[in-house]
Amino acid sequence: MRIGIMVPDLSTGDAVSNDASGMYKALELAGFEVHMFTISGHSSTAISALPYDQITWRLNSQDDLLIYHFCTADPYAVAILRQLNCGVALKYHNVTPSRFMARYSAGLTWATKHGRSMISEFAEIGFELFISDSLYNQSELTARGVSSRLCHVVAPFHQVDNLLLEEEEPGTVEYLMHSSMNILTVGRVVPNKGHINMIEGFARYMEASGVRAHFHVVGSHDGRLRVYSDELHRIALDLNVADCISYHPLVPPNALASYYRHCDVYLTASHHEGFCVPAIEAMAFNLPIISNAAAALPETCGDAAVYAVSAVEIGAALEALLGDDDSRENLARRGAKRYAQNYAGRLIKQRFLTLIDRWLEARRSPFFQAVIPEGVDWFDLPEFDAILKETIDIHPVNFDWTLQGADRRADLIDWILHTGRRSSAVLDRYVRSEGFKEYAESVELPKHAADIPTMAKMIWKFNRFIRAQYPLNDLEGVGDFLRWFWSEAIVLYELEGLLQESERRMLGSFRNESLI
Repeated sequence: MRIGIMVPDLSTGDAVSNDASGMYKALELAGFEVHMFTISGHSSTAISALPYDQITWRLNSQDDLLIYHFCTADPYAVAILRQLNCGVALKYHNVTPSRFMARYSAGLTWATKHGRSMISEFAEIGFELFISDSLYNQSELTARGVSSRLCHVVAPFHQVDNLLLEEEEPGTVEYLMHSSMNILTVGRVVPNKGHINMIEGFARYMEASGVRAHFHVVGSHDGRLRVYSDELHRIALDLNVADCISYHPLVPPNALASYYRHCDVYLTASHHEGFCVPAIEAMAFNLPIISNAAAALPETCGDAAVYAVSAVEIGAALEALLGDDDSRENLARRGAKRYAQNYAGRLIKQRFLTLIDRWLEARRSPFFQAVIPEGVDWFDLPEFDAILKETIDIHPVNFDWTLQGADRRADLIDWILHTGRRSSAVLDRYVRSEGFKEYAESVELPKHAADIPTMAKMIWKFNRFIRAQYPLNDLEGVGDFLRWFWSEAIVLYELEGLLQESERRMLGSFRNESLI
């Protein structure tokens, strides 16, 4: 069987790329035929990739699987995923909230806002499995209606074991010897990483201790965030610590390993992390951690960190930890133990492959063994029980929609109407049947929307995310919904073959007007 890994971009040193590459290698070693897909088909790693547009014919069997890595706005992926006939899983890495970018970059604000808005879109696609880096990430999916029965947590694949094997970089080691104490942070220089708090906390430590210390910021800069970089420099100048802070945007693996080996404390004040790979790198290198208590950081770091939220707390934590060798050694031992017990590469590989095996086993089992209780209200849809069994028998999935209340049953109907149709001729006949048409025509909508097309009514009734986005309270809202219906829903739900002649003319008129 074939398994695809789908990720927007594949590049060296990127945490999401490392996770996708780790999955690829683990599956390949396990004997699967594996394909990597990126938007453009480009890869800057040793793993070659194919473009997204090849997925539909490379993975064309219901026995095939695809794992999509969601980490940024990717509307192209939504269109691809809705077309697939194979099993699909989502790996959720989280998307930075736009509020962190608003002061610094309009472009990144828009991109992150758009990315966050797509969480609900991906949540409503008929994924059979949702894998998250952390419980924190998983909670964002379940908050948007994903059943917890479908969700699993597997820490991301990483390069820590390779990093531990790197030899020293002599220049880095000599450079670090010029300071009595070296503080390290690793990660992109972006606003959500909390550099302002770290700089202010570092300044407080320098003033209180009088120690000649140095703060090393290892991570790439984004040209769109020049305003942010300038602000960090200005704050450091105002606090008289600019000459004690160094930025290292391009660091080879052996130099990074040397920073981890010879710095005294790892510091992160990040406000938003879906996991934080650098924290487990620090644990593996016996480097004690001071961490913010936000997002997934407490989950990742556990008892292997001292937690400090404000700049005042960071300064105090640095003073306490850097002034006590025994405390640092004790914290470092806890970190090494936590890494060995939770994040070692072999453990992540084992958990991931076990999850894939269980997923495959569930797909082989008849869905009737799952819960389809008698007497469930399917909103009076004619003969829906038979259609449900037919669809799921052909397209087996491992979730329990029927026990989650009215919204979840409506989600299942929505899934069948646009995903199940592609694999069930019986369901296609059902959608065309007189009984279905009579039911659709009987659906009551707000008065402004009484005359919208039949399939538009059904989509609005059974897609709760669309109902929330387009409440149809007034004529303007109805107009917005219809524009979405004619421009996007027709393609997503493959409706052209079900439209009446008058509706086909309407679709043609809309498309012609859209080209003007």
